[in-house]
Order: sequence, then structure tokens, then C-alpha cells
Amino acid sequence: MYIGLDANGLSLYQRELEDYLLPESRDYYARVSASWVVNLSFTDYMHHAQEALLAEQNRCAMILHRSTKLKLQAVVFDALLSARQDQLLEKNTAIEFLLARDRRQELRLAHRLFTYVDGGVEAIALTFKNFVTSQGNKIVDQRLAQLEPASSPPSASPPASPSPASRPSGSASIAEAQQTDAAFVQQLLDLHERSKKVLEECFLLSSPASSSRSLLGVSPQQKLFRPCEETPWSDSGRDSGALSSAPDPLFQKSLKEAFEHFVNRDMGRQSFAHLLAIFCDRLLKKTSEKRSEEQIESMLVRVVEMFNYVTEKDVFAECYRSQLARRLLHETSASEDLEKSVIGKLKLKCGAHFTSKLEGMLHDLNGAADTYRKFLAWISEEKQKRPAEADAGEAQASVSGENEEKTVEKLLERVSVSSASAHMQTGATGHGVAFVDGIEFSVQILTTGYWPTYPTAPVNLPASMQLCQTVFEKFYASQTQHRRVTWIPALGTASVSAMFQKRHDFICNTYQACVLLLFNWESAHQRSEAEQNGPRVDPQLSLSTITAALGLDDATAKKMLASFFLGRFKIIKKLSDDAYAVNSGFTCLNRKIKIPTPVQEEVQSRERVEEDRSIAIEAAIVRIMKARKTMQHQQLLAEVLSQLSFFKPNPKLIKKRLEHLIEREFLERDAENTNLYRYVA
Repeated sequence: MYIGLDANGLSLYQRELEDYLLPESRDYYARVSASWVVNLSFTDYMHHAQEALLAEQNRCAMILHRSTKLKLQAVVFDALLSARQDQLLEKNTAIEFLLARDRRQELRLAHRLFTYVDGGVEAIALTFKNFVTSQGNKIVDQRLAQLEPASSPPSASPPASPSPASRPSGSASIAEAQQTDAAFVQQLLDLHERSKKVLEECFLLSSPASSSRSLLGVSPQQKLFRPCEETPWSDSGRDSGALSSAPDPLFQKSLKEAFEHFVNRDMGRQSFAHLLAIFCDRLLKKTSEKRSEEQIESMLVRVVEMFNYVTEKDVFAECYRSQLARRLLHETSASEDLEKSVIGKLKLKCGAHFTSKLEGMLHDLNGAADTYRKFLAWISEEKQKRPAEADAGEAQASVSGENEEKTVEKLLERVSVSSASAHMQTGATGHGVAFVDGIEFSVQILTTGYWPTYPTAPVNLPASMQLCQTVFEKFYASQTQHRRVTWIPALGTASVSAMFQKRHDFICNTYQACVLLLFNWESAHQRSEAEQNGPRVDPQLSLSTITAALGLDDATAKKMLASFFLGRFKIIKKLSDDAYAVNSGFTCLNRKIKIPTPVQEEVQSRERVEEDRSIAIEAAIVRIMKARKTMQHQQLLAEVLSQLSFFKPNPKLIKKRLEHLIEREFLERDAENTNLYRYVA
């Protein structure tokens, strides 16, 4: 009626009706909200607010002009939500209550309504962040409480070894400690999965009026409110559907900041980066736990998502490389495809430089198999051509050349090649096996730069093992002149046959095999003739005798001996602090017995990480200064921190590297301003 009476459009309608309706509506909803906020729970208040908004929309559609809809909506939002925002969000039944009880439908409604209130979504995002942070801190605090009885005090820096984390108690076994570590990581992964589900289902970028509206250039008051059940906002289409299902970036940031806070806390002797790498190892190696590749792949996706929050990514890389090396060299990896999948995910997150060594290790194994096949072919070729060469030109050979040829010929007489073997598992299965004096022998050549640095303590090998090494060194010298072979006995695998009540085959490393053979040599050669003719007496060896015979230090020898009498299989018995003997009463139902290998820590793992960090910091400083020429100390510090993505160094460490570069004359201080650095070309 008002519109029909006014020839100038809506001026009469606005002056006589709208200007009275809007203030009256504001006063009405202010009185109603005062009662609701006292008597209703947060959830009930949200439902009443939504019903009031929809009722006003219906009223506008029936009796008011469409231009009033957005104005009346703004009045209702101001009275019901903006004016009561602090009171609502401070209620005991508000956002934190809903998060704790996983009330996702109510959370979705609250997020939808508060997108129309200035600062409303930000307040909910802060509550979400604080809630996730408190849940994560609770899990970390529980772990620290478990570690308190441990003998060693907590330390912020990760240890040099990839062994299990601090023991829950002094008597806890390694297996129990590993299980505790895995359960802790699993708790954080589950927390992340739950939080991510809440984010994806409740805090959606469901309208241009969301917290990221600045990116879309649309004000909250420019769109009409719709309930959660209806299709949101924009016209139906592929693009709008994609927009409606996207998580709110503000809440994604809150989730990221929450996890970054507690996963990078001090967690005892090991950092979370180290524990996460060990958790990956449990997933990727062969275990008694039956999981399908799809289940493992799903878990690995979650692990890589958690990896994004880790600050010390270089520590994770070093620990993961160590564990990967063990899986590959000991053939305990569950699947090569899964290994490649993890490396691909890490490469996507951090770049090719981050995974170059990991990819090199996988490539190395394929190259090692090719080298072994060439070794077998070389043996066959040399054995075939030796007789022909001897007939054709033996008289023309020099004395030194003749001696070398005879040496090689004698070696080859003791070497043979078989097409298959059932004695032990080797990397050359299906491509033939070399036998040296009847001993099956295979070699894996590894590139030093890709693999962790392992201890290479020399050991006096038995003659048969020395012959194996000599034959391969002759072959390798014929293939290259610029590479040197370094043997790593700790990574070798040997099968030692022994006769007790029945025959057993002990699978152990090279050091352990040398210890066992030393007892065998003692029993065969050191007994007198009378002792040999009389009843058999178990041989006894002292620690000094063992170390002198093998050339090992006391600590390494004790480790190897302990693996034979402290574990499940008690092959050797300890008679006193300095006397050991074969346990002649040893029995076991299994013929093949795998002896646990003492943990041979890779050398100076933490020192290697620190060295890599120093190199990365210096490279960043030189790169920045080469481009800027001169720079203030604080500006340079900020630039360096922004360029280092795999770790966050202490400013003191950056200052130390600056001093080192000044000493090496890459940089110099300004004569008048000591905080100003100049690049020296």
C-alpha cells in the first residue's frame, strides 16, 4: 500500500513503516535476548536465534518489501548475537563444551551464525585453537609424567641414537619402551584426525560471509542468512559447490598453530621428530601385526600431515634415513612401493633436496645387485681365460706380473659359482651365488654419501672370511681405479652352523660370527692331545683373550658376548667377570636361530645434524649478503630465519656462524657501525 501511494518509489514506505519497524524490532530482540541468555543453554540460544531469523525472513517475504530483508536481518543479528557475543561465548555450554562432546551439528550452526558477527568467527577459532592445544598438552604431560622415573634427566636435544625413547621405568624392557613411544605418537595422530574431522565438517567456508570474506570481497551484510540444511549462498554450479565444502582457512591456521605448539615441546631425551621417524619404521617394516597396504598407506598419510607441524625436520630426516638403512640392509622392509610412497610424499612437502639421500639409498640397492652380478660374471670369465692365457704368453710375463697372476689364479681355484643356494638369504637370489672355499659369499656396495656413517672397527677375520674379501677386492680393483672399498662388519650377515644336541644354524652379524668361530678354534686347536683323547671339556676364554684374538676393544667384545647369554638363546655362558664358555646344554626346537644383533649406533648422529645445520646457515647468510651487499644485523637475522625451512636455529648459533664467516673473510663489519655487515667479494 505504501509503495502504491508513493509516486517517487520507496520513500513513503521507508519513512512511514521501515523507520519505525527496525528500531522496534531492535528493542524487542534486545529484551528477548536478555531473557534467553540467562535461561537458555548456548545450543538452545543458537536454535532460537536461527528460528527468529527465519521467522523475520518469512515475514518480509509475505508483507514487506524485499529491500527490508537485509536491513531487518542486520538488526536481528546485532540484537541477538553481536550485543550478546561475549556472554554467549563465555557460557559453560559454549564452544569448548561442544568440542569436548563432539557436538558437530551445533558447532556448525554456531559457526554459520557467528560469520555475520564482527569478530565472532575469530573468537570461535581462538577457542578451537585453545581446546586443541590443551588436549595436546595433556597427552604430552602424561608422557613426561611417565618418563619422570627414568634415570636420566630430560633434555631438549634429541639423542645421537635411534634407539627407543627414555624408558618408562628402570626395569622396563626395550619392547615396552617402543610400545609406549608408539602409543604416544598414535594418541597425537588420533587427536589430529578428530580435530581435522571437526574442522572439515563444522568450520566450512560455507559462504562469502565467512572469516575469509576479505579474500572474496563480500561483506557479511550483503548476503541473506540460510540455515545449515539448505544449499549455501551462491548459484548452483561446480565452482560454488567447491567453495561451500572448503574448510575455513582461519580454523586451518588455528589447528596448525595448536599442533606446532605441543609437538615441538621438550619431550624428554627424544624430540617428537625422532619419535615420529621411529613410528614410521614400525609401520614400514615386517612385523607380526597384520595390516594391508591400504591401511599402512592411510596411516602414512596421517604421519606426513603430522610431519608438517614438526620444526626440526632435519632431525626427522636423519632419523628416518637411519631407520630406512636398517630396513633395506636387513631386508625387513614390508614393501618397496610403500617406501617409495613415503619418500614421494616427503619430496612433495619439502622438495627434492630433502629426499635426495633417501632416493639414493633405494637406487644404491639396485646398483648393488648389478655389481654382484658383474662379480659373478667376472669370476666365470677369469676362470675360463686363465688356462688360455697361460698357454699363450706365460713366457713373456714379467716377474712381478707373474707373481700377481699366480696369486689371482690361486684365489680363483678356491672360488666357484652356483646358480642357486638354500643356505642363507642374499640379495643375489635368482642370479647365482659365489662360493669361496665352500662358503657362500655375497656383497652389497653402498655409496658413502647416501648412507649413515657406521662404525668400522677393524676385526681380525678368520682366514676363510679374509679370502672372501680378497677375492672381491681383486674384482672391484679391476672395475674402477678411483674408489676404495671400506668393509663394515657390523652390517654383515653370517650363518654359522653348530652341533649341540642337534645341528643349529645361527644367523648373526660378522662380529658375532667371529666370536663364535673363536670358541670353535679354541676347542679344536688349543686343547692338548691328552685332552682331545679324554672326555670333552667345554673351552673357556677370557675377555682379554677374545679382544686380543679379534683386535676389538673391550666394549665391543662385551656387547657381542652379551648377545649370546643375555637374550633368549643362551649359547654361551658367563662363568665369571672374565671367563666365558660354550653352553653345551643349549637346546632349541628350531634349526635356524636368528641371534639379536647388538645396536651399533651410527657415528655421531647429532653431531652430523649440527654440522649440516651450520652449513645451511652459512649458505643462507652468503646467499643473502651476496644479493644485498650490506645489511643490518637484525634484518639479516630475520632473512636467514625466513629462508631456513627445515629447522629454526637459535639466534646465538646464527651469530656464531656470522663470526666464522667474518674470520674466513666472506663478510666484514662496518668500521663505524658494528651492527652493519658488508659482503666481501
